[in-house]
Amino acid sequence: MRNLITFFILFLPALALAQSQAISGRVLNMANDKPVAGATVFLDNTIVGISTGDDGTFVLNNVRNGQYNITVSCVGFESHRQAIQFNDLAINTGDIKLMPKVTALKEVSVKYDPDRDRHLGMFIKDFLGSTDNARQCKIKNPEILDLDFDKKKNILNASTDNFLDIDNKALGYTLHYQISKFTLNYKTQQLYYEGSLHFEPMHGSESDEKRWKKARLKAYTGSNMHFLRSCISNKVDDEKFTVRRIIRRPNDERPPDSLIKARLKQLFPPGRNNVYVTLTDSMRYWINKRDLPLYKDELVKMPLVLNEYYKHTTMPGVYQFNCKDLLMISYNKDSDRSTTLAFSKPSYFDDNGVIINPTSVVNEGYWGEQRVANMLPFDYDPRSQD
Repeated sequence: MRNLITFFILFLPALALAQSQAISGRVLNMANDKPVAGATVFLDNTIVGISTGDDGTFVLNNVRNGQYNITVSCVGFESHRQAIQFNDLAINTGDIKLMPKVTALKEVSVKYDPDRDRHLGMFIKDFLGSTDNARQCKIKNPEILDLDFDKKKNILNASTDNFLDIDNKALGYTLHYQISKFTLNYKTQQLYYEGSLHFEPMHGSESDEKRWKKARLKAYTGSNMHFLRSCISNKVDDEKFTVRRIIRRPNDERPPDSLIKARLKQLFPPGRNNVYVTLTDSMRYWINKRDLPLYKDELVKMPLVLNEYYKHTTMPGVYQFNCKDLLMISYNKDSDRSTTLAFSKPSYFDDNGVIINPTSVVNEGYWGEQRVANMLPFDYDPRSQD
């Protein structure tokens, strides 16, 4: 996108180019309306960020079109976060007022967690992932993590008050991630996390830069960002993606859960020692029924065309992605990079190929397996030489 914009406005003055891609504003102390110098201002999930000047002003340059959260943080103040949509034209946020943190002395009860190391290991595995990239990541300040494991519900929760610093030597970024919510349900195998994230490019030797560029492109190809951007540019086939429908129907060979549970309860009554039991034919029958999948999936061989799952919306720079059935998205250059999508409602995404309402769709397969170690900034451009 950056190269495309440059092509069309190549003959404009350099100043005009910078302004057309800029977001500016001023940061003030809410208590006295004085400028806040040295506050960090960045666009979430991008490499775009800067510190405010002595007068509290800031200018964020080289912004790609898309929907963002702009985050402002400073020691001694509550963080500020607001949504913003950028479509080529310069934006001035006006005055952003930060609320001073109130530090009240209170009795704090510190609970010792004898299992913290184990819980930290569980968090790292599912937060960073288990890929080759994850093995080259290191969390520099894990002590700031607030970890809680609910044994009854089998759920791991995590959050941070400050930014977690992560060195990703595989992709060449230092990530600063303030986690507002991390929930991993081991029973349902569902993971959700959100927060404010800023990417800071690492600086290395010429060979490091080449290695990082290659690794970033590898992480990008076949990703959800790659696919959604190919939808916008109408190049799904050219980018080697194939999209098919999956029709999911209830498995008529599997009785209802209520019936299965009732039969098993009769065969294995509570209080009875069921450790050493010779299984009868009836026991085997109902155990086998319980183990059957809830649904049967039928893959439709005929690929879908773009307008069957994608369309423009009335909002500039916002697109809809949806299907009443499940979608199987295959990346033809790598058979391992296939994904099944189940929509609870229409998904919307922006010019960066980023889904705006991520809870609208469940990813199964390659996309669902990707974690923070494989994340790229929203403003990543595979054609970029930086």
